[in-house]
Amino acid sequence: MTILHSARLRLEPMNDSHLDGLFEMNRDPAVMRYLTGKPDTLEDTLAMIERVKARWIEYGFSWWSFIELESNEIIGAGCTQRLGRTGHPRAAGVNND
Repeated sequence: MTILHSARLRLEPMNDSHLDGLFEMNRDPAVMRYLTGKPDTLEDTLAMIERVKARWIEYGFSWWSFIELESNEIIGAGCTQRLGRTGHPRAAGVNND
């Protein structure tokens, strides 16, 4: 899978090696307040990684771990999601006369 780089970050497809860093972030109530409303357990974070890995296999995209180059620590995460709905036909490349 593709790993992306910027001047300060490395974006890696979420995987098992990210468990400790993701759990550290996801167990923080301030981080999870608007996501699930409660801090994750280790099992919650592990289950999330398993779901994400399955989406990478099924769709070819999913969640990325954002890793700061200077510290090599996970400082965030982000994703491209499959919403399960179609967009405007022109956006999909249909009838683009």
